[in-house]
Amino acid sequence: MAIIDYLDITRPPSSYLGSWLIVALIISNLTTHAKGGSLAMPESRGVNLTKCFTLSRELLTDANETWHQQQEHLSHQFNCTYEEIDLKEVIKNKMNTVNECLQSGSAMNEGCLEVIKAPFDENKCLKAIQDDLIIYKAELHNVNKSLSNTIGKLIEALRFPYEEKKPPTPSSSFSAMKKCCEVTLSFRLRIETITRVLNFMNSTKHPAK
Repeated sequence: MAIIDYLDITRPPSSYLGSWLIVALIISNLTTHAKGGSLAMPESRGVNLTKCFTLSRELLTDANETWHQQQEHLSHQFNCTYEEIDLKEVIKNKMNTVNECLQSGSAMNEGCLEVIKAPFDENKCLKAIQDDLIIYKAELHNVNKSLSNTIGKLIEALRFPYEEKKPPTPSSSFSAMKKCCEVTLSFRLRIETITRVLNFMNSTKHPAK
C-alpha cells in the first residue's frame, strides 16, 4: 500500500493538487529519514501518537460535517467552496506544519521548482502542528465550538507548553460569515495534511506485524 493511501479519504478535485503535492513531499521526507534509521519518535515527552492520530481523524470528520452545514446555511449568500474562495490570505499565518514537517528549501533550476530536503526534526514537526492548531482553535470557536474543543484535545495531546489565542468577536455580518467559510475550508486542508503525517509517524513507530 502506498503511504499516500494510508487514509481512505475521497480524493480532492484537481484544484487542490497543490495541497496534495505538499502532503507527498512531507511524507517523502519522513520516508527518507525512516529508511535511514533517524526517525526517532519523541516518546520521552510522553506523546501518544496513536491518540493524536485518532483525534486528528475525528477532526477531519468534524471538519467535513461543519463545511457541509455551512454550505447549506450560506447557500443563499454565496457558495462556500474552494472554487469560490481564495485561501491565500487565510493560510499565510498557518504554514507551520508545512514549513517544519517538510523542512526543505526550494530553488529554481532551469525554470523548475526544485525541493531541497533538510534533516527532519520530529519534535519541531509536532510543535508546528500544534502551533497551527492553536490558531485554528481560536478562529473556529465561533464556527463550531465542538470542533474547537476537539482541536483543544489534540493540542493537549501533543504535550508542548502553549498559550491560548483569543477567539474573534462574534458577528453576523457578511464578511464574518465569509471568514468562517474561509477558515473552515482552510482547516479541512490542513487537518488532512496533519492526519496523514501523524498516521505515517505512528505507523513508523508501531509497524503492523
